[in-house]
Amino acid sequence: MAKQDKLIEKLYKIPPPTDFKWDDFVTLMNRIGFTCEFNGNGSSHCTFYKDPLKPLLFKRPHPRKELSVGYVRKAKEYFNEIGLNLNGDQDEK
Repeated sequence: MAKQDKLIEKLYKIPPPTDFKWDDFVTLMNRIGFTCEFNGNGSSHCTFYKDPLKPLLFKRPHPRKELSVGYVRKAKEYFNEIGLNLNGDQDEK
């Protein structure tokens, strides 16, 4: 199984994972065609672009390295909004 597939499987786990690392999320986003742009010098705010009209705004977690469950849900909702069905199934809201 490719790394991308493993990351997608982890992202769509129910209940949402509490140990999804930021670096893994950025890797996944890059592999599915998004670019990440940090907003300013030393800023932890990041914007992911695939569709320039619908950017995804995130704040890099710190001091922890894991995404909050809220951000995991936000990412999945965003994927549904733009019609990007990564897991092929319906997931919880």
